[in-house]
Amino acid sequence: MKLPELSEAEMIYGLQACNYSAMGALCFTFWDIVITLEDEVREVWQGPWTLLKILCLFLRYYSLFCQLLAAVVTMKVTAGLNLSQHGCKIWLLFQGASSGVLMVLCQFILMIRVSALYRSNRPLLIFLRLFYVAEVITLTLLLSLSQPDIKYGAHCVAIEFPLSAVGFGLVPLLFDTTLFALTMKKFYMTIKEGWGRESVVARFMQDGIWAYALPFLIITINTGLLASLNSALSSVAYSWLIAIPPFAGYRLILNMSHLLRAPRGRANPELDFTTADAGHRLGLIPDDAQ
Repeated sequence: MKLPELSEAEMIYGLQACNYSAMGALCFTFWDIVITLEDEVREVWQGPWTLLKILCLFLRYYSLFCQLLAAVVTMKVTAGLNLSQHGCKIWLLFQGASSGVLMVLCQFILMIRVSALYRSNRPLLIFLRLFYVAEVITLTLLLSLSQPDIKYGAHCVAIEFPLSAVGFGLVPLLFDTTLFALTMKKFYMTIKEGWGRESVVARFMQDGIWAYALPFLIITINTGLLASLNSALSSVAYSWLIAIPPFAGYRLILNMSHLLRAPRGRANPELDFTTADAGHRLGLIPDDAQ
């Protein structure tokens, strides 16, 4: 494909659009930290150091670090810092790797929730784990393969992405859709059994729905822009790919912690055990409490 000829004005316009989008994502992340800081102190900081605590803090603050670093680099570039093609490739590789790590960690939390719903279906659990590992391997390969073919314009603006970069978004969409379909199937079964209106059940399922929908929307938009635009606007939604999946993963953990303390209505041992199992897998319930 011939590299599109973009004027300096088009490059500047695309860079400004990406900057505005990045500032919006950064403000969103700051807003979420501020409104949940009290919950974070109570649910995360006051608890023991566990894998869950490390995961929570990594999702939230590594996302913030990446966005702040991107803002600094962008301001330097806008102010006249000239990065070489090699420097641009390293910077985009860091961004791609960071978004991929944050995305698969959010999916890890979603997979744990689904595993708790289908804990007695061992073949399905094995399939999900293999699917997850295959996704991580595939994303790593796609990220490595796409880097040499990404084209850059002035100011380190990426203006053309290879097909492998589009696959970087399609693979997570496939895994997310699988998890969402399994969640909705279980939700439908609970409604048929008369438990769908219980607050605990509804909250558990609703969290699974929005935690799927938001990353799905962002990944779809970003993948569509990469595939359809060969311009300075191709990566305009990329900052949200670093902001939204960590937000979803972190909120899922906080909401699960609240859910475990929520008063129950009618007693349903199956649903109570499912909720407790998810909490145990996420590290919200210690082993000796099972």
